[in-house]
Amino acid sequence: MLVALGGIWLAWAVYVKRLVDYEQLYQRFKPLHTLFKEQFFTEKLYHKVLAEGYLLAARDLYTVFERIAIDGFINWLSSAVVKAGEFLRVIHAGKLNWYVFGLTVGLCVIAFILVATIAGGG
Repeated sequence: MLVALGGIWLAWAVYVKRLVDYEQLYQRFKPLHTLFKEQFFTEKLYHKVLAEGYLLAARDLYTVFERIAIDGFINWLSSAVVKAGEFLRVIHAGKLNWYVFGLTVGLCVIAFILVATIAGGG
């Protein structure tokens, strides 16, 4: 309460009665004025520490995720396709007897599954 009354008295003395020169008072307390005007520099501190820190961490995490997860998966997938192509190149020799053999084996597997399912009661 005493501080509030002191502030009221100071405002009255400076602005109403002109007992103290406003410019002289301003120059004397300029650092304090700047501190209050800039709200104790909390916004600048927040921006420097939290906002820029968050953006830096997000950029680094994105880079790590991009290199490890995305690039790793794409590289693995492309090498798997190349290996599958190499394997199929060996099997796919252009000879009709291999195609008939593969078709026969596939039909036998399907027939076995159907018989096992029907005989098993399922």
